[in-house]
Formats: sequence, structure tokens, C-alpha cells
Amino acid sequence: MSLIDRFKAEIRQLEESRRLRCVDVATRPRPGTVSIRGREFIDFTSWDIYGFAGNTRVQAATRRVFDSDGAGSSASRASTGSTAQHVVCEEQLARYLGVESSLLLSSLNQAVLTLFSAILEQHDVIIIDELLQSPVIDAALLAHAPTLTFRSDQPETLERVLGSTSTLGERVVVSEGLSPITGMLSDLRKIAQICTAAGAHLIVDESTALGMVGERGAGACEYFRLAGQVFCRFGDLSRTLHSYGGFVAGSALVCGYLLQRSRSISVDPALPALFAAAANSAIEAIELAHLDRRMCIARAERLHSTVRALGLGTTAVVPAAPLLMIRSNDSRELHYALAERGFLTELLIPSLPRESSSVRAIFSAQHSDANIEMFQNALTAVARRVAAI
Repeated sequence: MSLIDRFKAEIRQLEESRRLRCVDVATRPRPGTVSIRGREFIDFTSWDIYGFAGNTRVQAATRRVFDSDGAGSSASRASTGSTAQHVVCEEQLARYLGVESSLLLSSLNQAVLTLFSAILEQHDVIIIDELLQSPVIDAALLAHAPTLTFRSDQPETLERVLGSTSTLGERVVVSEGLSPITGMLSDLRKIAQICTAAGAHLIVDESTALGMVGERGAGACEYFRLAGQVFCRFGDLSRTLHSYGGFVAGSALVCGYLLQRSRSISVDPALPALFAAAANSAIEAIELAHLDRRMCIARAERLHSTVRALGLGTTAVVPAAPLLMIRSNDSRELHYALAERGFLTELLIPSLPRESSSVRAIFSAQHSDANIEMFQNALTAVARRVAAI
């Protein structure tokens, strides 16, 4: 079979199984809603849980920077691409996370590649949470570092891996703070204890947890109070902060070393200043949004109770984040049936054979109590209907 014929066959299979990915133009006519192909849905797919897209303070901050700096970037950070906005945002982010320093980069991918290509050598070992979504494995391959996995929901698997690698070089453990696939927090306190006992370095991906968990929304490390027990953290600015770009945060030594070693910082255009300004404004707002965060988490807890009462699978513990994961053999049918009733959720296809597909809903401060009640009623009706088929 030729390459083109193989493409055609795979596309045909995806169409027949209703798995063909399409890119639709979406507009957001009102807070908490989305319009696709002329139809409006209550939106449970957006990471903008605080409504920063319509926040006048965030808009004003980015507009001022746009007027002075434009939308692009004129040079790399190591040349003349660093602006006052970058410096202010890095200082604000470090303070927010409770670390000495942070480094802004143009994307999460760039942050990951910068971090791991700089710190790993061929004789080092990187041990990764098997459900980790960021491109850490790609960076490890570039560094020619051996890569192993563990299960963050079973910390004893990490103990076994570390025990089997005790005679090798430096060992770096990477765990996700909050999984966007399972909706569960990793037991970072236990993972940090295991790493300390084995002399390994723990790095945490805060991409999903940032803004969602912790007393001030500062992520999983804040939730578990791990100050000083984590080598560094990295994350994405495009989720709850509703900006763009990536970051690495940790000690001044680690961030200073990355500044010297990173080819991206030397060559790639800097993150546009307006994104740094947007992230900075969002961080200030999130710290004051305790009531909104608590409300969203309470809604997730309420829907978790409903899902369990319906006999469907979901996160095994009371959530600390405004996410709902519904696991079922009928996830695809649930997803489409909810859409028929005007509720847009996200269907997650498993990356591991032992995992089942699931439906994800993200709860936002932009949703009204009426939205949540209607969603709860629709979920109850849809689950019963699907179960009866």
C-alpha cells in the first residue's frame, strides 16, 4: 500500500468510527457559552474558568502594551527581546509560586525542551508519570537520556523504578500536579518523600493545576505545601491564566543556568510582551478569586456525587479542582447525547490500553447556577437513556 493509499484508508476508518477530527470556528456570544456552526451550547470545555477573556482589567493591561509594543516580538530574549513586561511577569510569577525565580518562554513546548535538554546528559535517567501530557519524552530523546515511567496514582511504582536505577547517573522524576486526563491530583507529598529518600530530583508540571488548586490557586505544590522539596516546576500560561507561553520556575541557580544554556532563549523570538502583561494581570486577579475558585470546586463535587449515584465511573476521591471526569464504556454516546441537549463537553480518547475513554467537563465562574442545574438534569437523563440502549 502506497503512502497516499494508507492516508486514505485511515481517514476512511476515522470517518466510519466517528473519530474524524474537524476544526470548527467557535465564537463566544455570552459568558459560559460557545457557538459552533450556528448552534449555541453551554460550554464545559473552556479553561478560562475566571472569565479573563472579558475581564476589563486584563484587557486594559494588554491594550496598553499592544499600543506601545505591538503584537509580535522583535528579537530573542538574549538580544533585545526582553521588555519590562517580561521582567515584571517573571517576578510576579516567582512570588506567586513561592520560589526565587522564573523564566518566561514562548510556549510550553519551548519551556520543556529548554529545561530538559539543558539538565539531562546521556548517562542520566528521566522517570516520567505515564499520563504526562507535555512533550517531556521528546526532550529526553533529544538529550539521549534513558526514559522510564511510573504511575502517579501508585507511588510504590516510583519506588521500584528508583530502586532499579540506583547505580546510574542523576535521576529526574517528572510528575503532573493535576492530570487533565483523570482529574486527579498526584500524591506529590508521597512522591517528594520517595525522591528525597532516593536522592532523585522532582520536577512538577503545574500546567493544569495552576489557577485551579491551592489556597491562592498557585498549583499542586502549594496545595501539598512542598516549598523546598521540588527541584523546579514548569507550566503553561494558556489555560486558567488565559494568556500564552510557558515558564520554568525554581531557584535562582536553576533559572540562571537555563538562561545560559538555552538555545531557544538565544535564537527564538521572545514571548510577545502583551502575553506577559496578560499573564501578570491574571495572576493578580486569581489570587483574589478564592470565592470563585471555591464555587467552581463545589460544583464539581456536586456533579461527582450525581455521577456516582448514576453508577458511572469518575475520580475516586473528592476533587480539589473544578473538573469532572466521567468514565464509561459509553463515553462517546454520553458526549454526543449531552451535545444534543445543548451541553458541550470534551471526549478524551485514552493514551494507554488499560484506560477507558472519558467525558470531561470544566466548571467556570461564568456558569450560572441554572446552567449547572440544567447540566445535572441533562446528565441524569442522558446516562439513563444510554444505559437503557
